[in-house]
Order: sequence, then structure tokens, then C-alpha cells
Amino acid sequence: MPASFAQELLWHLDRATPGQSAYNMPRARRLKGPLDLVALNRALDALAERHEILRTTYSERDGAVWQVIQPPRTEPLVPVDLSQLGPAEQAREAARLVKALSGAPFDLTRDPLLRRGIIRLSPTEHILVLVTHHIASDGWSGTVMQRDLFALYEGFRAERPATLPDLPIQYGDFSAWQRDELQGERLEGLLRFWRAQLDGHLPVLELPTDRLRPAAPGTEGDHRVLELPPKLVAGLRRVGQKHGASLYMVLLAAYQTLLSRLSGQDDILVGSPMAGRDRAETEQLIGFFANTLVYRARFADDPSFDALLARVRDAALGAFEHHEMPLERLLLDRSREGTLSEGSLFRVVFTQLDTSSKHLDLGELSVEPEALSNETVKFDLTLFLADRPDLVRLVLYFRTELFDGDRIERMLGELRTLLEGIASDPSRRVSTLPLLPDAERAELADWNATSVVLGPATTMATMIAEAAARRPGEDAVVSGAVHLTWGDLLIRASQVAHRLRQLGAGPDVPVGLCFDRSADLMVGMVGILLSGGAYVPLLPDTPTARLFRQLADSGARVVVTSSTWTGLFPDAETLCLDGDASKLAGLPGIPPAVDLDPSSLAYILFTSGSTGTPKGVGVTHANLVHYTRAIARVLGMDLRGGGTPWHAATVSTLAADLGHTSVFPTLAAGGTLHVLPSDTCQDASKFQAYMTAHPIDLLKITPGHFQALAGPEFAPVHLPRRWLVTGGEPCSWAIA
Repeated sequence: MPASFAQELLWHLDRATPGQSAYNMPRARRLKGPLDLVALNRALDALAERHEILRTTYSERDGAVWQVIQPPRTEPLVPVDLSQLGPAEQAREAARLVKALSGAPFDLTRDPLLRRGIIRLSPTEHILVLVTHHIASDGWSGTVMQRDLFALYEGFRAERPATLPDLPIQYGDFSAWQRDELQGERLEGLLRFWRAQLDGHLPVLELPTDRLRPAAPGTEGDHRVLELPPKLVAGLRRVGQKHGASLYMVLLAAYQTLLSRLSGQDDILVGSPMAGRDRAETEQLIGFFANTLVYRARFADDPSFDALLARVRDAALGAFEHHEMPLERLLLDRSREGTLSEGSLFRVVFTQLDTSSKHLDLGELSVEPEALSNETVKFDLTLFLADRPDLVRLVLYFRTELFDGDRIERMLGELRTLLEGIASDPSRRVSTLPLLPDAERAELADWNATSVVLGPATTMATMIAEAAARRPGEDAVVSGAVHLTWGDLLIRASQVAHRLRQLGAGPDVPVGLCFDRSADLMVGMVGILLSGGAYVPLLPDTPTARLFRQLADSGARVVVTSSTWTGLFPDAETLCLDGDASKLAGLPGIPPAVDLDPSSLAYILFTSGSTGTPKGVGVTHANLVHYTRAIARVLGMDLRGGGTPWHAATVSTLAADLGHTSVFPTLAAGGTLHVLPSDTCQDASKFQAYMTAHPIDLLKITPGHFQALAGPEFAPVHLPRRWLVTGGEPCSWAIA
């Protein structure tokens, strides 16, 4: 017989990755009471005889997939006896056996697709394990299988025919009918509808995960449960009734809203399985009839939940009207684009659980569901809805290779908060519906309580001048062979400040700063701050066009530099710390009196321009002082100058603020700032030698830069004594 569309897809997936067990469907039942093993074995054989699909293998010929129905046969059911083991060891061994039976792959070309096993725990307690492949069964089939199996068991035990109705058709008849029915104009009409639903670019849902997504997805899973209070359920039902929508539709819309909010994406695709048994002849059959519908929700216009629910309802009704298009046929249609698996359409699923009781009493024998320890999943997330009159439960299955359990519990908490907001006011836009539970809102509020006063209002110029007054004879700046004491730094920077005042510098007046890595870089920077101006760092190796733009955009008309770089600024006034040294020497060596306010600019940095024109960002003294105090508090650095002075190394440019962690707390505290020359910042051996020879307490650096400087000869002696601070990019575990 021809394979159905669903079977054809699973055949191709199995051929692509032979030996997988992702589509195994294990079912386990605990049997309590006297068990007639012979009757059970005969019942299992009779079950396979009754349902041809359980003794069907598969082959491919001339590009088509075929079902090959095998004759009935007898298979022995031999129990594995664990009755002599202690309770703990028995439980472990039983779980291992169930897992082994459940996870063993099927060979679709030759294996019977009803694998059976029985574990004896005691003379009156057994675990029955039945494993089928999804190509031969679906969720509905489990109920049919249990009903038929135990009806047959009762018949054999009582030596009478089982009370089961004759089957009008077999699964092969259905698959042949499906192939005949879904072709021509009917098939094209269904395809047109679904192509329209899935037109354009199909988004790939990217949720925040706890681990990177592997190249080949695994199947190990786990789950968490959320029970909805009756009052909340009643409110959600009222929201649905207003739009003629079921609770299922309300929860589907809420689930899509949650996924959109967590991912930041405005186009969400969710798969939703349905039984696919809308004809009476199929209701009593074991087989793969289930179909999966795809629901697409768009959030770009930020609809109200009322509006979203109306869309979801219309989409669900439209999908149901066209449900005869098997997802597998749609995937095969899309396989021309290189996509074949369900994961190419959606990564998350929402479905409704069968809440009918799985418990049976067969005289003295009780049959109860047995929990499986090895949960397998095919999707990132699968949300099950169990809607019973007395209880509504949501069960969220997840890939353990991607998510931790606490993240899933938090996600369910966010879903509950979202549902409470929907029940309270569905007219709100989905972007404004509450998401965080009270505990998380309180935690977030605590994290964001950043309006902390860390000291009196002041400026960085004042803090540096005060530090110099406390430690005039100690090193302030070290760069190569140059050592500047705090007294030297204050005198030279003050002379620069007085000259800049003569050239028009003052509060909020930008002044260019262009040096290679040297002590003069710090003299120029501090001099600009003492003048009241805002420094604009300019890199000598920057393209000329960018330098011109930075000067023009910032409004800087004066550049503090060295004679090496004056040619870069033909249209600006330059102050050369080397060429104009004689002029500067005659100026006062104390800071000029400047009416500088904390709200005045301290510096202007320019963005990289990678997304367009570089943009200047102004940072005030209040910003810089607060940052400096906050960093010093974290590092344990006393800005009042108490204790042993810190030695910090800077390997970064002033044109980016990632190095400020080293620079400004050290200067404000009166420590020693080591401005490592360019060659030392680029040569691993020189860097390591410097770190060995100097008592560096603090280094701020990007992880990639540090890894390059550490090199293969790296040793603990090359680390700073107190703090290595990384930033600007992810830090690898190797560095950590």
C-alpha cells in the first residue's frame, strides 16, 4: 500500500539520520494484581493481527514510499525478573530497562513496530512497556491501543471472544484514499491557502537560552507544570466568549504574545497538532492520522489583546477548514527550498492533552500509567493544555540542551502574570500587558535603584587637583622611561590650562587632544580639564577625513598635541607640548580659577560610525565623577587617598571609554597610572616583562586583547595584583 504523506516524511527523516529514536512513542503501564502472562502475550499478538499498521514495514521504489504489510506472527513476551532486588535498586534497574526499551531505534525496513517488554517487580506487580514508532501511531492511538489490548486480554483470560467491533478499514486503506483524494484541483486549493499563510520570509524564533544551540539538535527533555486557579480560568473563558473563542484559542494567543515579548520578534509561528480523525472509520484505528497546523501571529502594529484574539480565532478557523492538507505534504512542497523538517517552520508547539483517564480495572488487575524517566522532545518548547472541568493545567516541555529548569519555571510564572493581565483588561496593547511576577518586579526595581549619592557634587578637575596636593612627591604617571610625580603633573597641566584659557578654553568648550600613548597624553588631558574645557580625543592614525569631521562636529578650534602631529590640523590652533615648552614654562604652575560646574562637559567621544556617520557623545563631570566613585567602591579603592596608593595600567585609547576604569579612579585617588607604550600593548613578551617588573594592581582590557598579550608563556606573575577587569566583548572560559 502507498505510504501516507505523514509516513513519507518520517521515512525520509529516518533515511537522513538512521538510528535516531526521536520518533519513538513509548508507553508504560504498571499492572497491579494477578497477571495472566499467557493471556497478555496472546492479546499482544492479536492486537498486531487486528491492526495491520503494527506489522508493517517500509520500502522505497521508483521514488515512492510503500507500506509492506507482514503476515501475523507470534512473539514471546519474556519477563525480566527484578523481584529479588531491594526497593531502591529495583527502581533504578526498572528505570534503566524502560529507558533502554524506549530509546532503542527501529529499523523501518524490517522491524515490527510494536516493541514489547514486561518487567516483574513482584508476583503481583509488573511494568508493561510498549513502544511504537510515530510512523505507525499517534497520540490518539495510545487510547485505542490500551482499550483494544485489554479487551483482548480479558477475552483470552476468560476463554471467550473479545468484545471489540470489527474494523471497517485498515490504515493502508486510509493512506491510499488520502493519495487519491489529495491531488489535482483539491490539492492545489489547499496548497494555495497554506502558501498564502506562510508567504514571504518565515522568521526563526530566537528565544533567550541558557546554552548555545548545537548544530544537530538532541531529543532529551524535561517539563514543568503550571496549574491555573479557577478564578483566573473563569476570567479567561469570559474573554474568549466575548470573541466566540475557546479557552484553547485564548491560551494560544497568550502563548504567542509571551514568545513575542521574550524574543523581541513581531512575527511568531507556532505548530499545533490535531487528531486528524474527522471520519468515523478512522476513530478505532491505530495509525498516524494526526496533523499539525501552523498558526502565524504578527505583532508589528502592537495590537490590543482583544484584536490579537480576533485574529487568532480567524486564523484557527481558517486553518481548521483547510486541515486536510497534511503538514508533511506542505513540507514536501517546501522541500524545493531546502527545508524538510517541522523545525524549518516552527520551533515551538501548543497542543491540547487527552485528559481521558488512562486507569483501568480488569477484575483484580489494576492498570495505571507509569511515568517515563526519559522524556524525549522534538521541539524547543511544547506547551500542553489539559482542560478538565475541575482543573486547567499547563505542562511545558523543553529541550534540556537549551534551557535550564529554573528558566522554564520563570517563563511559566511570566505566562501566568500575562494571563492575569489579559483576564483583567484584554483591551490593553500586548506590549503593555504585565509579564514579570511580583517577586521579579521587586528584584528588577532593586537592581534599577541606581540614584545613589556617592559623595558631594564636584568635578574631575577638582578631584585630580586635590589628589596632587596630597601626594606631590609620588609618581602620578609612568610611561616608558618617563616618570611624572604628582607635583610635576600638576605644574605642567596647570601651565597647559593657562595657555588654553588664553586661547579661549573654558566650561563646555571642546579642545582636541592628539597624542600617541605617552605621559604627555595625560598632561594634555588633565590640562584641558583644569582649563574647564572638554577634551576630544583624536587618534593620530585616524583617516584625515574622520579627524576633520570630528573637529567640525565637536566645534573644537584648538588641539593639544605634539610637533609630530601638528600637520594633521592645518585649520586648527595647535598647542604643542614639546614645541611650545618654552612658552608654557613661563605660565603659572597652579590651576587657573575656573567657575566649573559638575554639569559642564568633561569630554566628547565619537562613535565608530559603523552604522552611519560617527556621532559625538558628551559626558559631563557629574557623569564622570559618579562613574569614578561607583567603580572605586566596587574595586575597594579609597578615593580620599588612604592606604597604599594603587598602580593601574592602561592599554586602551582615550577615544573609547572602556579604559576609563583604570584611568580616572587611579587619578582621583592619587595613585600611579602606567600608560603602557604602544609597542608594549602589542607585544606579548614586552607586556609580560612589564607586568613582572612593575607592581600593577589594576588592568582594564578587552578579553581578546588580554588573550593576545598573555600568549603561550603566560603565568600568574603576569596578572595584576588585585583586579583584572574585562569588557567590550564576551569573556571566554579560558580567560576566566
